[in-house]
Amino acid sequence: MPETRYLKKLAIGTVQFGLNYGISNQSGQSSFEAVCEILKEAQNLGIDTLDTAAAYGNSETILGEALTRTGTQFTIVTKVSGQEESLQKTVGNSLEKLKTTTVYGCLFHDYNSWKQQPQLLDELQNLKAEGKIHKLGFSLYYPQQAEELLEKNVPFDLVQVPYSLFDQRFETVFKKLKKVGVEIHTRSVFLQGLFFLGPGKTNPYFQEILPQIAAVKAFAAQQNIPLNLLLLGFAALNLNIDKVVIGVENTSQLKQNAAFVKYLPQIEKLYPEMQKFALQKEEFLLPFNWKL
Repeated sequence: MPETRYLKKLAIGTVQFGLNYGISNQSGQSSFEAVCEILKEAQNLGIDTLDTAAAYGNSETILGEALTRTGTQFTIVTKVSGQEESLQKTVGNSLEKLKTTTVYGCLFHDYNSWKQQPQLLDELQNLKAEGKIHKLGFSLYYPQQAEELLEKNVPFDLVQVPYSLFDQRFETVFKKLKKVGVEIHTRSVFLQGLFFLGPGKTNPYFQEILPQIAAVKAFAAQQNIPLNLLLLGFAALNLNIDKVVIGVENTSQLKQNAAFVKYLPQIEKLYPEMQKFALQKEEFLLPFNWKL
């Protein structure tokens, strides 16, 4: 099982480069020096994609400066809100901050906002024709959103969706998306760190699923696989997923996560059993529903 092929499935999420993000984040927003070191280590590992957004604080600006400082090269996916008056201006600002003339992908960050202004898709199509973006698409939260796009024959090339051991809802549409050539990126493989919080550190809101969290931890321990690597391996082994977006706070964390490739043969044998951990309750699967 070639390790490099699976390492290339990782993409670095950059929200923590511009914001203090994640319920298990211990160090806050990453320093500029830390960002530079992460980029260099990611490139050394063969990781070639960065995921950002105009809404991620000053993440795009920091990325542009760090990419220039380090001389590293990545394909970049950014996002627009879907509420802009002019995507030409918004994307132009992102390109300026990122110090580049083109990005690999540009996604609508908010599906419902795009639905209110569907004409914005024409603007993204124009930007694609101009070579400023290579692929356009949507950041989605619900499988029915993907179904709707497919049913209406909306032209798009790329989606980013939540996917984890608990959240396997999009499995129902993955094959349909791949059939029409849509590239699939996933996020929230660690559910913002929810899997790693101990009982004493978990908000009472999650009381109902503490047994499921404990069961996953026990399963990982029984198989002698570090929990984070088990979760990453599960997503990376999905043949329909092109990129698994993860956030890291430092190079040590990045190296630790990259070690998932060593466990892939073992995880592959466990895959059918792991699929049974899926949950259906969206109040726990989608962080914007969390009442903390």
